[in-house]
Amino acid sequence: MNFRAKTVLLLFAFFVNLTALAAPPNLAAESKEHPTPTTYKEAAPIRTFKRITSTDQLISGRRYLIAYGGEDYPTEVFVAKNISKDGNLDSDNLQLEGQNELSIQDDNYSFILLQVASGSNKAWVIQQQNGKYLKVEKNSSWFYLADKQLKDCRWNINSSSNGIKFIFQNQNQRNYRIVRTSSNNKFSVSESKYSTLVLFQEVLDPATVSISSVGYATLYYGDRALTVPEGVVAKTYAVENGLLVNTKEYVAGDVIPQATAVVLKGKEGTYTFESATTEGTTPEKSDLYGYDTEQNTSVDNAKYYYKLSLDDNGANVGFYWGQDNGAAFTSGAHKAFLAVKEAIASKAFSFDREVTAVKSVGLNPARDAVYSLAGMRMLPSRLPAGVYIKNGKKIIVK
Repeated sequence: MNFRAKTVLLLFAFFVNLTALAAPPNLAAESKEHPTPTTYKEAAPIRTFKRITSTDQLISGRRYLIAYGGEDYPTEVFVAKNISKDGNLDSDNLQLEGQNELSIQDDNYSFILLQVASGSNKAWVIQQQNGKYLKVEKNSSWFYLADKQLKDCRWNINSSSNGIKFIFQNQNQRNYRIVRTSSNNKFSVSESKYSTLVLFQEVLDPATVSISSVGYATLYYGDRALTVPEGVVAKTYAVENGLLVNTKEYVAGDVIPQATAVVLKGKEGTYTFESATTEGTTPEKSDLYGYDTEQNTSVDNAKYYYKLSLDDNGANVGFYWGQDNGAAFTSGAHKAFLAVKEAIASKAFSFDREVTAVKSVGLNPARDAVYSLAGMRMLPSRLPAGVYIKNGKKIIVK
């Protein structure tokens, strides 16, 4: 081959290579090499449950496992699972940790018990994690799911003779009970039979709260009652006649009820609030609210929203607008905020001094009402030693 022919072939090969480089990529092949990323669901937390030994330990709003076990099953129990549609409750055989505890990373095993009646008519509803309530219907051995707490969703919970097992019984159909069928490991409803069941209650970690040098903090837990530790006073507040009124006070050893938002007062430090086994006393009135997760404040008919803060001069601690004009703001998890439904013009409610801007149009202070020098309305029956204002005059309590 002569030199001219070789040159032509080399130029042709070079052109072919350039064409290949300029060609668009093979999209089909690329999609195989780079598949669409998989979306992963956040794993459920590991929850620990402990066997309860008395109906007095039942706490409304707490998570429970409904299980079958006992002397015949010293190291294991059959735990009921939520159902997605009407039918029986499937169960799984789970190993006990010791004799009284289970740790589970699956919320579909737990149910929430909510007390809906007290006294001689004490009754509970059983709520699944999807928000549905378990109920039964006459002449049926199946569970049905309801969106609301209907009468046929109510159950009595009674201790057996040895005090560690429980029987569920429908309030309206008293012969209907939850039973376990050993042949298929399911829980169903029976009119003629019954099974003694075991309840496991979720073990909740203590709540830890830090109080800064200003001497105040807030607290809210929607799923548990908490015991006030030494060195802290917890208070609830409401706005009356344009003034911040102390409506309830919890001292060391008292129980703050579940879903009760409070203001904490104490010296600078970190305090541990243990989960309580009793319910505590709910205040008659409170304008404090809270959430278990961070979210925007929202209360029916509320006009203004306030958060615990110092004033602009860093001098007085109290409740101040979280946003301009008292608009809704993002409240942190387990924090309390103040929501005012009255159409008042105040930007703040101070704990340390009366805020002159606080007033309510068309309302007069209640006669014989007692106020602290900071402007907070007090309960006359529980006045600590100090100086107070009553009907515009100073009074001294020794």
